[in-house]
Amino acid sequence: MMAAIRLRINPPPAPLPQETARLLWEDLNDWEVVEWDDLPSSYRQFDRPLELAIALENNDIAVHWETPFPDDAPPIFPWPQQLQAYDWPDSPTILALVPHRGCEPWLRRCLTSLVQQTHAPSNIVVIDDASPQPPLEIIQGFESVTLLTAAEQVGPYGLIQAVIDRTDYDAYLFQDADDWSTGDRLATLLATARSQGAELVGSQEIRILEPELQLQAVGYPPNVTQALNQGPGHPLLHPTSLVTRDLVQRLGGFATGLRFGGDTEFLLRAHWRARLVNSPRYCYFRRKRPGSLTTAAATGLGSPPQTGVDGTTQAAGSGQCPGSG
Repeated sequence: MMAAIRLRINPPPAPLPQETARLLWEDLNDWEVVEWDDLPSSYRQFDRPLELAIALENNDIAVHWETPFPDDAPPIFPWPQQLQAYDWPDSPTILALVPHRGCEPWLRRCLTSLVQQTHAPSNIVVIDDASPQPPLEIIQGFESVTLLTAAEQVGPYGLIQAVIDRTDYDAYLFQDADDWSTGDRLATLLATARSQGAELVGSQEIRILEPELQLQAVGYPPNVTQALNQGPGHPLLHPTSLVTRDLVQRLGGFATGLRFGGDTEFLLRAHWRARLVNSPRYCYFRRKRPGSLTTAAATGLGSPPQTGVDGTTQAAGSGQCPGSG
């Protein structure tokens, strides 16, 4: 891909929720090509940004995704004394982790958005969960990306934890293989983490409904720790996040025995031990498609197994046993 077209998605200003994720805009259609003169005339007939992006990518024209900055700077939150500020290194080493299985149709856009980062991660790895045919051909198109393969299928949290255990980066950036980021996502997360002294930081979400290619704006609470103190919910989307190795190690890592819900379980443990926040910016494009872990009726948010993870971990963190009253 030689040229790059800048597409900007403009979510309307709306107050962010304070307790859990909330759909803020159901049909987001305010978008623009930032430098219209760079767009070849044959591509100017599209009404939806995803349709335009697909057409460009099919002709090896890269897309650089952008969103606007909020008008007001986010507040610095008051924190309990026991939650000390994390002192980020001046130049932290950061590994981008992309768990993968069956996401070949979307993996190129995912990786393109990571190699385009204005603050480049130290390295990028795709961790394949024992696919019959790992996506080697796709990975070979990205010189800065490494492919790791699992011998047996263990689920995304087992993959992630195995790599964290075997590496020594200051922090880890998550991204699902069927999603993508704005070009300044990592820079934005780092700036937010530094300003709040936070060890886990996510962002707002632009959701893509398939097959309609409809965009939605989903808001998350800026202060995740405070939101979870008020009760279980879904105040942070795991693949949007950046986390310090120190926090992962202090908590004993992800629950690798969970095939799903490991991100929620980790978050509910983390909020007792660290400052957790979300940037007010929309830096992450999440594909909502049938059959994924987060949308399937048997495993998605609100399913009985997921609800059980929420309740059990919240009770354990508060010193209560489930069913104890």
